[in-house]
Amino acid sequence: YFNTPDHKIELTELGVTQAKQAGQQLNDLLTTNYSEVHVFNSGYARTIQTQTHALAQLKSNRTYSIQSFSEDRKSTRLN
Repeated sequence: YFNTPDHKIELTELGVTQAKQAGQQLNDLLTTNYSEVHVFNSGYARTIQTQTHALAQLKSNRTYSIQSFSEDRKSTRLN
């Protein structure tokens, strides 16, 4: 956190794997009655990357909307 602000820290390789698995599980849970998915994220780099990898696992007949709740974030260092 000393060199990179929290909101700019990227997803780890493990995080990418977990995001893909979550997307596969989400796809399996959604029935044919649910063709539209609404996605919300905090605007942090890793949440956007998580949604990208997860949504890539959804069947192509699904549509989704994305809303990002990003604020003007400033890096703060606790002493």
